[in-house]
Amino acid sequence: MVPDDCASRLLYRRCLRGWSQSDLARAAGLPQSLVSLLETGQREGARIQAGRLLALAQALGITVEYLLLGDAPRVDLRTATASAPPGDRPPVGRTASRHQARAAGGG
Repeated sequence: MVPDDCASRLLYRRCLRGWSQSDLARAAGLPQSLVSLLETGQREGARIQAGRLLALAQALGITVEYLLLGDAPRVDLRTATASAPPGDRPPVGRTASRHQARAAGGG
């Protein structure tokens, strides 16, 4: 079975560790009631504070991205930008300001 939503992934990963909801809550420093709400789908992962999601993910040894999205294709923007041909890279920093000035006819 491949977990297909946040609640299922959370439950699946917790069970892989052999933990109870209380064990996970303790490891993440969160209330057990929150773990229960997430696992039963009564509370969506996207509606939880980022710090709490991070604590759950770290306790389970997974990423927040996996918890929310599963094994969806990933794009590392740092790598994608670095591998783009020079003319295709977006300008940043001072270069961006000069580029914007030129585009506006000021340079």
